[in-house]
Order: sequence, then structure tokens, then C-alpha cells
Amino acid sequence: MCQLLTRLDRLCILVSTMRFRGDPRRTSEPWSREALASTVLAVLWTCSPGLARTRPRIVGTQANRTAEQVLRSLVSTPLGRAAPPNPWQVILIEDRRVNAYANGAGWLTVTSGLAAMLGNDRGAWAAVLGHEIGHFVIYARLSAYLPGFQRELEKAYLEARASSGNGKSVVPSALLLVPMGGGLSNRKLLREREYEADRVGLLMMAQAGYHPDFAVALERQLRARLGDQPKLELRSSHPRWTAREESTNEVLDAALAIFNSLWPDPARSPGGAPPPLGNIGPVVARLSADQRSLALRVPVSVRNAADKQVRVEVIFFEQGGSDKRRPIQTTVPEYRSADGSLVLNAVVPKPSSTPSEVSLLVPVAALATRERDLKAVVFLLAGEQVLDVYFQPVEMTLGR
Repeated sequence: MCQLLTRLDRLCILVSTMRFRGDPRRTSEPWSREALASTVLAVLWTCSPGLARTRPRIVGTQANRTAEQVLRSLVSTPLGRAAPPNPWQVILIEDRRVNAYANGAGWLTVTSGLAAMLGNDRGAWAAVLGHEIGHFVIYARLSAYLPGFQRELEKAYLEARASSGNGKSVVPSALLLVPMGGGLSNRKLLREREYEADRVGLLMMAQAGYHPDFAVALERQLRARLGDQPKLELRSSHPRWTAREESTNEVLDAALAIFNSLWPDPARSPGGAPPPLGNIGPVVARLSADQRSLALRVPVSVRNAADKQVRVEVIFFEQGGSDKRRPIQTTVPEYRSADGSLVLNAVVPKPSSTPSEVSLLVPVAALATRERDLKAVVFLLAGEQVLDVYFQPVEMTLGR
């Protein structure tokens, strides 16, 4: 009964806003009967006990203002206007978990945990909100709007290619969207919906003036913060962050074409200059011939970081014992962090998109542990921002 009342309450709220299209503060023509029916179905589809739980709302903060401004810039683009009509609004709630979700009334809910992570980064907010709007675009019960959105998307892409002198471009298959339904029990389909929503959000934010690299940077920040899911995804409704980035890369060139055609100077775009991004290649660890030192070779490539200090950081962990995730401690000041753990750091000289290699060396004597089987996790950072994490542990066995 409580769940039914919640659905009816939300339906009443939706009906009370039916005289508005897009921006609820701007009066426009009434919704069509088709739009009304489709959106009512969306309300009933998205309401669930999990989303119905009440939490204190956050109002009047800088995060509220940033979120609202970014949302309006997204839905005012040609792609945003072609999305299913909704009285869009962002709701911030007190919840330490890093999460965001949407309901059929056009409410995009962001937790305080995620809002704190996004800060005042408009590009990161655009990636989050664009993804949530993307769920509406591909939702099967709103499929009547998808052809119009598809036409607008293809038009934006072809015009972008034409402006760069490539007037004979063919729309890539990755831009051909399909409506997606399915129940909550179909986890594979739920993961596919996340991929498609990522792609729609990426293209929409590019048109609105937020560099596509903001979405990639956010995916990596979430991966570093939350960790990646196991390779076996059968039991998960959300794909691994590495898999999401691979899916995003399939439409990255198209999104860049749209962005560059509209915002030739990224610094003047609504999102500003793109964030730094970097990659770590396969890391190699070797003991010296006398087994007195351990050397690591870390291949890296970095872009958008000409004005930042980029560094590689390595943290060692023990494999054995009851606590397999415990960082190795050291008493050697040169390698000792504030909490006593051993950390290696090396600055990347002249970081660029051209791959280079960083070398790090540590005396075996500094690895103050009886456990000889070690793991190393490697971070690539610009300032304190995580650009990439080498999550495939560097495994090594020290001499006895």
C-alpha cells in the first residue's frame, strides 16, 4: 500500500506540472496526449521502494546552483529539446553514498556523497546529469520520441563533420540508438542501458559545451573512488568502469567533432578547458641482480595537463596474512608517508599524449615486512586528481 501511495503521489505531482514543457519556470503549449500517456507510464515504471525512501533535501547551496545551471544548459540544446519532454529539476539529498538516479517526473536526484565529489566542476555535473537524461531518451516506453532525437543527433554529427571539411561522413553505427525496456531481473539488459545512457549523455553534453573528456575523467574518478567490479558481471546491474570507458570511447570521436565545431576555443566553453587525462601501460617490476633494490617501469601518457605537475605514485601491499589489503609500513623517511606506509613517488617530465616511461627504485631494506609476496598498485595523478589507476596488481616475489 505504501508503494502504491508513493506512485500516486508522484503521479499527482507530475499532473500538476503538465502545462509546462522542458523548463517548469517557462509556460509553453500543453503537452500532447501521447506525451502525457508516455510520461505517466514512465512514472509508474521508475517508482520503486528504494527510490521512495525519504531523505533530507539540500537546498540553497552552490551545488544546487551549479546543478541547476548545468541542467538548463543541457536541456536547452537541440538534443535536449528533442528528448522526451519533462519538467526537469535536480534534487540534492543527504546521503553519503555516491549515487544518482532519475524518476519519471523528470527529477534527477544526486546524493550528497556524489555532489561532494563533483564539487563545482560543471563538466563533471554535465556528465552525471546527461547520463540520467539519457535514460529517458532510450527508454522503450518513450520510444515515440526516439526517432526525433535520432534525427537531431545525426544532423548535429553531419554538420560537425561538414564544418571540418568532411562533408561525406557516414553516421557511425555507435550513434544509432535503440529503445530499451526489460525488467529489473535482466541484469545484462540493465548494463546495456547504462552504456547507452552514457553515450547519449556524452553527445548531449558535447553539444551544450562541456568537453567529452569530462565524462571520461569522471568515470576514472569513480573507478578510483569505488573500485572496479569483478570481471564476471553476470550478477551486476551496472558494468565495470573500465567497460564503460571502452563503450564511451566508441562515440568519443563523434562527441569531439560536435564539441569542436561549436566551441573551437574550449576555454570559452561553458565547461571550460578539458580536464587532464592519462593512462598507465603495463607495469614491469624487477629485482636487481644483487636483490638489494626493486625497480618499477611505468609507461604513461597524459593529455590536457601542460600546466599541472603529473606524478606516479606506488603503494605496496602484502599478499599473505589475515589482512591482505594492508599497506606495507616502513621506517625509512625517504619513502615513509604520513601514516607510516611505504609510498614511491616520481614526477612525469613533460607529460604529453606521446607515451613515455617513468622509473622508480626502492631498496628492499625499506620494505620492512616478513612477507615476501607483494603487490603494488600504481596511481597516475595531476596534483591530487587521479588520472588512472593500474588495478591489475604488480605482483612480485622478493628473494629469500
